[in-house]
Amino acid sequence: MDRPVLGVFSLTGCGGDQLMVLNMEDELLGLLGRFQIADFQEASSSKLEGPIDVALVEGTVSTEKDLEKLREIRDRSRILVALGSCAVEGCVQAMRNGEASLRERIEEVYGCQDCFPKALEPKPLHHYVKVDYSIPGCPVEKVETARALMSLLNGDLPSGYPY
Repeated sequence: MDRPVLGVFSLTGCGGDQLMVLNMEDELLGLLGRFQIADFQEASSSKLEGPIDVALVEGTVSTEKDLEKLREIRDRSRILVALGSCAVEGCVQAMRNGEASLRERIEEVYGCQDCFPKALEPKPLHHYVKVDYSIPGCPVEKVETARALMSLLNGDLPSGYPY
């Protein structure tokens, strides 16, 4: 049987959730060795084209490029997992949403409204695409992430969190 294909992707954010996956040390070798890795920027420069069984996506959609990338990932993926608080709820990038328009905030900080013409109001992934499962946390917690990956590896969506 072929190994399931895993992609780990990052949008606008700090990259801490990908780093936490790498910091899973003992769990990492056993789990990730059972997946075929299509994309994982923090771990490898190689990329595989084609369908992905499980996509872990961290960060928020904050630019048109992020949105295009997210839609492409969704189209390629059987299961899309929002990885970390930014992907799940918007977190720090989205905290000021609603206080003023994005253009007004850019004007206030940078002195021109069109400095970043492709900027979007930061939003979590579910605002734009169907998310099949979410792993909250800033950064995500190793044990919960390993548990979720093991369930996905076995062909199941992980059970929800009791909190």
